[in-house]
Amino acid sequence: MRRVKNFPGGDFMNSNHHKRVNPKVYSSVNRDLDRLFMSHLGDLLRTMETPWTPDPRGNPHPPQSVIGALILKIYYSASYDEIEARLKGMKELFCNTFDTDRIPTHSVIHRGMKNTSTKFLRNLLEKTIQKVEEDRRTAIDSSGFHTRSSSKWYDIRIGKENQKKDYLKLHLLVDVDSGQLLDVRMTRSKKHDSPVGKAMLKKNWGIATVSGDKAYFSRKACTIAAAKNADPYFKPKENATHQSKGHPAYARMMRDREKNPEDWNESYHVRSFVESVFSSIKKRFGKALSSIKQRLKKRELLLKALCYNIKEALYNLKASELGTSRWIKR
Repeated sequence: MRRVKNFPGGDFMNSNHHKRVNPKVYSSVNRDLDRLFMSHLGDLLRTMETPWTPDPRGNPHPPQSVIGALILKIYYSASYDEIEARLKGMKELFCNTFDTDRIPTHSVIHRGMKNTSTKFLRNLLEKTIQKVEEDRRTAIDSSGFHTRSSSKWYDIRIGKENQKKDYLKLHLLVDVDSGQLLDVRMTRSKKHDSPVGKAMLKKNWGIATVSGDKAYFSRKACTIAAAKNADPYFKPKENATHQSKGHPAYARMMRDREKNPEDWNESYHVRSFVESVFSSIKKRFGKALSSIKQRLKKRELLLKALCYNIKEALYNLKASELGTSRWIKR
């Protein structure tokens, strides 16, 4: 098993509980966050092929400006009416950034939500990921986001409208050293974490370690991680045994945990970083979903993750520009 490496740019304690964003980087970005976010978003969209071709009749809005307005709606946690009003207050900045001469109306932005495909947003999310070291320390977890309605089948079952609202799950694979989201999945609330975690691990390369709680613990997950040359740190369940059952990576993980519990737990508790990520997303971009249709709810979740990744990219770019580490001791 690998020992957890130090944070880049300094000799830091291994636990993520002991790091925070460098105040110099934080203040440099946050004092001009809105402009930096919009500028970076505009640069990203200019590299993308638009997901639809507008009908030339009636002086249509450029798709890039509509998608930009849609992402800014999530960034500001605004309604469609609110984002139209807000963008009118920054018309010159918006129009210069997205190469347009007018602000999309709330109805145009709403149609943009339907026209902007999930595939396009995933491709855009991938463009927000900056190149970092190949030996990435990663953490994996999921969290629920409330919707506006409860499950209809449950309302029928209990004979009344359920006051407890339904929710969707957002699953994240996070690079804990750069703060970037490497993979994002959206599922219904009943979907178990384990198969989603395995799918994310199968897709991603350049991982040195992956940590996750009991929901991701399985022999197969350890084997998938090992196939990517990564060391797994999954919290074992209470009834777990050391028997490999054809999965030697699982047996190695269990032996290492038993022989070096302190080192193993240090590596495992890297996963606490992903909890901070969810807290940041919910606090900054909202913990509830306003969309009604299921596919739009998932798209809205993906947009929240996209906004988070752009913000993280700004911190990393600023740290590089200043020639300093993004993180310091807490």
